[in-house]
Amino acid sequence: MVCRPARLGRLAALSIVGVVVSACATYPLVGQFDKHNEVFRGTVEHDLMGASGYIVVRGEVTKMTCRGPARITRPVPGTLCTGHSGEAELSCDDGRRIRATFTAHTCTSGTGSGTDNVGNPFSFSYGMSEEEASRFVQEALTKAAQRPNLPREKPDGTAKAKPKEEEKGASAGTGFFVTSDGFMITNYHVVDRKTEITVITADRKQHKARIVKTDPPNDLALIKIDAPSIPIPLSMGSGVSKGEDVLTIGYPLLQLQGTEQKATFGRVNSMSGLSGDVRFFQVDVPIQPGNSGGPLINSRGEVIGVITQTLSPTYTLKTIGVIPQNVNYAVKSDYLVPLLKWELGDKWKPETAARPKKEMPELVRILEPSVALIIAQ
Repeated sequence: MVCRPARLGRLAALSIVGVVVSACATYPLVGQFDKHNEVFRGTVEHDLMGASGYIVVRGEVTKMTCRGPARITRPVPGTLCTGHSGEAELSCDDGRRIRATFTAHTCTSGTGSGTDNVGNPFSFSYGMSEEEASRFVQEALTKAAQRPNLPREKPDGTAKAKPKEEEKGASAGTGFFVTSDGFMITNYHVVDRKTEITVITADRKQHKARIVKTDPPNDLALIKIDAPSIPIPLSMGSGVSKGEDVLTIGYPLLQLQGTEQKATFGRVNSMSGLSGDVRFFQVDVPIQPGNSGGPLINSRGEVIGVITQTLSPTYTLKTIGVIPQNVNYAVKSDYLVPLLKWELGDKWKPETAARPKKEMPELVRILEPSVALIIAQ
């Protein structure tokens, strides 16, 4: 198969660091939960030229699908691949989140272990043949048949306070274009269970939109209008630094502030979100209901994340007795890339050229036509 940077998030060199190999590889991954009857099987896809890639696995018992990026974090100097280790971060369609570590045995094989966000441990290996993977799954299912079922994902009690824009069955949010033919990104919670979606572009024209694909665990949705558009380039979140200047453009509090786009500015405060969730940045860019789905943009005019949620003052006051000050979150672009490449293929390509930094007023002027208001009913 052709390796599309499509599903490449950030895993790859499952070992190969410092060596140039002009090829891509896809190979099996299998594993099982240590104390339950769940066995999973999937693939690792990565570009042998880089240290990034993507994992997709499916549970044989629960049928849940988990996917996400991974990366080499601890290369071993002086070795081609052996001993290099890294981390993987997956989201599942049942709401479960998974974190794992792995160690490479060769450039395309290795083993690892981890837990889901409930604390259920598992182990896995990758790089075997398809026949060996099938044999492992059958044997593991037989041996684990007497174990209990894997519990469903449970809320962690941290109340991920997504801004509530809903009123009388309608919701308002922000979106931004990622191609020149009308594909755009917003939050899943903006369009969830909505049957009629209207996109109002910066020139005040209204367009009917359709949902192309959603990623509920990461609160992302890909939608499309039938009109030309100006895309914003995307940069991987792995290149972001704490303290970096960022901005967003959106449509907050429509009823009070009107429909003119609002630009707000701030910095990246943390490389993780609520409860240490590695999928998110914490930022102090001011956001309000209506900003959901807007782009988080760096000083080079590249999207590094998608505005998703804010820390609820009410929840925090009830929980620990204080009111948080401007604590907001954006899902990292690393988790957006797989959705775009999987659905759009060659229609979308990640930004590769180095772009110069620009002054904020110039960035806002350039980017305003690429951001749109979304009304979903």
